[in-house]
Amino acid sequence: MDYLYSSLDPAIDRWCYVVAAILALGTGIVANLFRLKKKLTWSQCIGMCLVVAYIFLVFGSTVLSRPTYATHLYELHPFWSYEQIWNGNKSLFWEDILNVVLLIPEGVFLSMALRIGDLKNKYTAMTVIWISFLTTVCIEGSQLIFRKGLFEFDDIFHNTLGGLLGCVIYLVIHKIWEICAGHKQ
Repeated sequence: MDYLYSSLDPAIDRWCYVVAAILALGTGIVANLFRLKKKLTWSQCIGMCLVVAYIFLVFGSTVLSRPTYATHLYELHPFWSYEQIWNGNKSLFWEDILNVVLLIPEGVFLSMALRIGDLKNKYTAMTVIWISFLTTVCIEGSQLIFRKGLFEFDDIFHNTLGGLLGCVIYLVIHKIWEICAGHKQ
């Protein structure tokens, strides 16, 4: 079992992986009950399990596993990182990119769970954007309240953009899947 943990992110405590697995399993059991009642598909069940586990792992790595600072850290100037990047701070450029990438999987998993792209579905890409936004606000708010990192509007923007990109990636894959499935018939 130690080999499994050694290949994972060392910044995240082992219990975060265990809790994420338990949450995903619990979600899977509940989702499967709905699937048996013909209210969910297999892909929705899988998407729900993945999104629950992923959100918890992101929360674990961005809040729970960080040290507590002596004071509350915040940057309230919107897009302050762009100004810093313009002035030569290359590390902030990569931090912004990674903040976008961070929530791409959430956007893909949410789109799968909500069946974004199905014509009979009431959920839209806007639903994914709102959930990504709320996830990020919870993370940034927790970082501020518990003094676990820098609260900044830039992260909220970049993470939400990542959720949107994940939704777009899902829609492209979904469309390709539909085209390929249509050619097989």
